[in-house]
Amino acid sequence: MSHPLARAIPPIEELTKQHAEYMTRLPESERNDSFALTARLNMAALQRITENAVGGTCTGIDKIYEGLRPHSLAASILPQKCLVTLGGFNQIFNISFQPDTKHVIARINMPFGGGSVVPEDQRRNRVSSEAATLCWVRENTTIPVPEVIAFDENPDNEVGAAYIIEERILGCPLHDVWSDPMLTFEDRKRIVQQLADFQAQLISTSFPMIGSIFINKETKQYDIGPLAPPVQLEPPRLRRGPWKTARDEMKSWIEDHMEELRNDPDAALSSCRDRNAEDVSPSTISAFHALYSGILTLIENVKLIDRCDDSWCPLSLSHPDLTRNNILVDYNDPTRVMALIDWEGANVGPWWQRELDLTFIREEEIQPCSPAEELEWDQLRDAWNDVLKERYPPGLSAFNAKIGWFLSRLTLLVRAGCAAWSSLENTAETIASWRTDWPEPDPAFKQIDEFLTLHGLPPSVEYE
Repeated sequence: MSHPLARAIPPIEELTKQHAEYMTRLPESERNDSFALTARLNMAALQRITENAVGGTCTGIDKIYEGLRPHSLAASILPQKCLVTLGGFNQIFNISFQPDTKHVIARINMPFGGGSVVPEDQRRNRVSSEAATLCWVRENTTIPVPEVIAFDENPDNEVGAAYIIEERILGCPLHDVWSDPMLTFEDRKRIVQQLADFQAQLISTSFPMIGSIFINKETKQYDIGPLAPPVQLEPPRLRRGPWKTARDEMKSWIEDHMEELRNDPDAALSSCRDRNAEDVSPSTISAFHALYSGILTLIENVKLIDRCDDSWCPLSLSHPDLTRNNILVDYNDPTRVMALIDWEGANVGPWWQRELDLTFIREEEIQPCSPAEELEWDQLRDAWNDVLKERYPPGLSAFNAKIGWFLSRLTLLVRAGCAAWSSLENTAETIASWRTDWPEPDPAFKQIDEFLTLHGLPPSVEYE
């Protein structure tokens, strides 16, 4: 018996029509950028490369999606997610074959979109690392992901753009069915248990360095290289690794912020300027320099990081954007997860930088939950945790999990860039919210504590 939410897979004609309607709603400048990129693509070369890689005769290439801006796709276009990712800077072409037994798409990487200019070498890394990550996940886990058929990160290739040719996943985004009343609690629990197993597999992976996965072109083996940029906007990065330790990585983040503040303080403090024009002054710039210096001293010396050894803190792989839109379920049985997609910017790092809660599904809820819904969420969270606890790395005890939470606060502090938080006062309040509860005395905090005291938030702590 089929599930009450079972439905047919949308035909390509419907997807191309939806894409055409979507394009009419884009600003003219973005449409022009898109048309220009499409016009310079060598479709004959794309067809030849795909036919050689797949085997068979291509009967048509149809554009069915593109993501110019992260997370800007209209709700009416979401069904296209059965083929591709949401929010990636890609043009997506369905490649049809005869007989119709091969399901293939080409993801053409776009050099624009999102209001951010990404250097070419980083765009190349984004494409090659995603392809390598998909291959690694398929070879080393049971997590379902699209099969990579061919890829080329060089934008000057014969196609005219960097691309990944991959398996087309005939699935529906979880976003489309999760809130439907016909999806029962038991249905949701089955989905959550599958996702928890996938997350547990990722947490259990182990790598020698922090960075992103690449395929070494000479040895054909997997290597850890620089962090590939995600599709989400991020602060400019001068140093992208790879790094041997979490301390090294965090130091590089804060050193980036300090260098930006030295070289271009006006840009570094743009959030302060936008919110309060009087707040950006020589004294403010000096105060941020002192704050960054204190954070760097903290990262270099804080003792808690020394507990992050391989016995309980392996460097593991994570999905960079695990949301309902990047989880595809079966059209015929929406309780069966078919694939996790959109691995652009996937990276290896300490587990305490990972999402270990079910928040990634719940955070998309718009309306407040009723008591009955809250109870269901608690039960789903218990189902999630039951699966994860069975698969935790050996050293991940409850005490170490607490340590991990505090170290994740340090990571947020370092990565955000305090100047982006609009004011020194906001930064002080954020640090104070967890500083007093730090699990052990540590003199590495002295400069930070002086900063908190200056802003009327002296922590009640001892250093010895």
